[in-house]
Amino acid sequence: LLCYNPGNKGFNLVVFNVMEEEEIDTLVADELEAGASVTEDDSVNDESHEEYDEVSAFSQSFRKEGYECDIFPSLKEVLRSIILHKIINGVDVAQRIEEPSYRFIAQDQPEVSYLVSEMLAQSIKKATDKQRYLNTKTLEHSAETRKAMADEFALQAKKKIDEIKAVEHVTSYRDTVAALNKHHVPTAHNGSWHVKTLQNVLKRVKDIESERSR
Repeated sequence: LLCYNPGNKGFNLVVFNVMEEEEIDTLVADELEAGASVTEDDSVNDESHEEYDEVSAFSQSFRKEGYECDIFPSLKEVLRSIILHKIINGVDVAQRIEEPSYRFIAQDQPEVSYLVSEMLAQSIKKATDKQRYLNTKTLEHSAETRKAMADEFALQAKKKIDEIKAVEHVTSYRDTVAALNKHHVPTAHNGSWHVKTLQNVLKRVKDIESERSR
C-alpha cells in the first residue's frame, strides 16, 4: 500500500507483497503434480511469449485510454524509485505519477503493475482533490474570519467616532479625521485616520446594518 501525501508530494508507507522465488517454485511444482506436462524449453519460451503479450496488452490498454505509459523491467525497482525519488531508466517515476495522464507497466509483473499504477493514480487524484478542497475551505474560513474582524472593528470604531463628534462638535469628514487623530484613536492597522479611511468604516457599518435589517 502506498499512501500519497500531497503536502510533501511523496509516499509515506509501502507495504507490498511480492512473490518470492521459493513461492514460484512451489507453484510450479504443484502444477506439475496436478498433471501439467511441458518441457523446460517450451515452458521458458511460452512464458517469455506470454509475458511479452501481457506487457504489450496492458501498455496498449493504457495508451488506448489516452495515457502515456512507460515500461520498466522490474516492479520492485519502480516502487523503490517512487519511495526514494530515484531516477530509473532515465525517468523520475515519483514525479511522473503525479501527472494524471501517466501510467507504467513492469515486465516482470505486468498485471500487478497495471493495477498498482492505476491504484496509485486514483490515490493521488483523491489526495490531491481532498487537499484542494481543504485549501478552499481554509481560504473560505480565513476570508470569513477577516470579514468578521473587520465588521467588529467598524462597529466599535463607529461608536468611538460618534463619541468624539459629540465632544468635539465636528460634522465634516476632515474635522472628524482630525479629531480622531487628536485623540489617538487607532485605525484597523494602527495607523492615522484619513478621509478615505473614515468613509470606508462608515460604509462598512452601513452595509452591516443593511444586512441585519433584511
